[in-house]
Amino acid sequence: QQELNACKEILIKVSEVAVLVIGMFCLMAASQALFVTFGSWLEDAFGFTPTTLSVVAFAMGFAELISSITSSRRSDLWGKERSAATGAVLMVLAGIGIAIWHSHALIALPLVIIAIAVFEFALVSAIPLSTAAIPGSPARGIALMMGAGTLGRAAASIPATQLYERYGMAWPALLSAALATGTAMSMLALLRASR
Repeated sequence: QQELNACKEILIKVSEVAVLVIGMFCLMAASQALFVTFGSWLEDAFGFTPTTLSVVAFAMGFAELISSITSSRRSDLWGKERSAATGAVLMVLAGIGIAIWHSHALIALPLVIIAIAVFEFALVSAIPLSTAAIPGSPARGIALMMGAGTLGRAAASIPATQLYERYGMAWPALLSAALATGTAMSMLALLRASR
């Protein structure tokens, strides 16, 4: 009976790690679908120059900084899983908004900045989950999650670019929203499992 219980605990832990890997893969892929397309979109649709793109990049970096700080506070208050799921859900909403209003810079550009900011919020919230993924080996847990994230970025780059080239910005934004939905579902599954 003890051996059976030990095997069940191992299977539960492996399934939780798998869900976390899927969540991190989807989160990083969702951000990449926007990262690889937003510069070309701003140039093609609105005539942005390298200088104006630099201003946008600065605004994104500042928004990410604010999100990181906010996330560290919210994760302690809401819990890591709920905080990461919240960031992912907000990313879904921003992605849908970008898809709808992609031809209106005054609406879509702030939504892109928001999407990247809430991506950062979700990412910083999920990092502590990574350190606990493999008991007794926090570094391996982080390495596993970062590897999943890197794979997610690589996997999203080509389809997002092809979608942009064929159909415009709406489709990469919807791809981002779909992938962020996968993250939200993963984090909610982890939250349910932790109760």
